[in-house]
Amino acid sequence: MPGDLKISSPLLAARDLPDRINKAVQLAEERLGIVNSSPHLVIRWDLVGRILRDRIKAESFAEEVSVQLREQGLKVEPAVLIINKKIIAGFFERASVPQIRQF
Repeated sequence: MPGDLKISSPLLAARDLPDRINKAVQLAEERLGIVNSSPHLVIRWDLVGRILRDRIKAESFAEEVSVQLREQGLKVEPAVLIINKKIIAGFFERASVPQIRQF
């Protein structure tokens, strides 16, 4: 019966997460033939920008916005992120540029 259907996911201990992530990355690298990938994970960042439709224009937009902000004395880096078929172009404040952390 539809009301009796239960779907459960296995629980994952926080201590097991780094191993699971590394395994998933390793499998993806093997399947796609990627070599020399970094074993690190990027965490904690904030991207300020706009959603655009064209990746090439997004890269130009991110660079131009960053140039304009640098001319005003701000420390920023251009950034383009593609996630869920959306292209987000903008910048990171240099203090908020993604930090590479070792698990």
